[in-house]
Amino acid sequence: MDYTIGQLAKLTGTTVRALHHYEKQGLLEPFGRTAAGYRRYSQRDVLALHRILAFRQMGIGLKEIAAYLGAHDPPLNELLAKQAAKARSDIAQLQSLLSKLERLMLISSTKEESALSTQLMDLMNTMQSLQQHYKSDELTELHAIRDSITPEDQQEMRNTIRILLEGFAAAQARQTDPEDVQVKGLARQWLALGSLAPASRQVTEKTRTLLDTNDKVQLATGITPNLKGYIDRAVSLVRGSK
Repeated sequence: MDYTIGQLAKLTGTTVRALHHYEKQGLLEPFGRTAAGYRRYSQRDVLALHRILAFRQMGIGLKEIAAYLGAHDPPLNELLAKQAAKARSDIAQLQSLLSKLERLMLISSTKEESALSTQLMDLMNTMQSLQQHYKSDELTELHAIRDSITPEDQQEMRNTIRILLEGFAAAQARQTDPEDVQVKGLARQWLALGSLAPASRQVTEKTRTLLDTNDKVQLATGITPNLKGYIDRAVSLVRGSK
């Protein structure tokens, strides 16, 4: 059985214009023509078109499809693995965008318009630094940690971190010895926060390096190398006393 171009378009749920375009790209040519010059398509052409449409649905470009329709088609698993990797990359980018939007929403609800633009720029710079510093799987781990904590608990953690940082900064400004009872109390609370959002050793070490070396992140978090050193000394004293 053979088909006209109109019948083929209707059978496969596509358009005559699309079929003309596929023919122009060398992807689907009619097996013959009638005496009047009308295109004719075979059942084999129907199967080929189904494959083209399936590839398009997977997001594969027409130039790539041409290679997959040749005599030496790549194994299906290879094609699926390639598309799965692309999907994971897209998901990671969308998760990053979602994280940015959530942070922007939080800032916009707590800042005046005059201060908001500066905060937005700082945040965007920080997110760019994070994407450059962490590998894809490490960003996925950070997203998973964030998603495991309810929005309410996340907000409470942010408030607690802000209060602790203010406490450490004030103690450091007064030149209070990290051995001080109150400073150790802050350090114990700081350690407790880590247990609420545990990360792998690799991610933890990378985060410490980021705080040590990236001025954009230091500006956004308020954790300067000097303050971080003060907190580390207090935390070390608390750990050593256990």
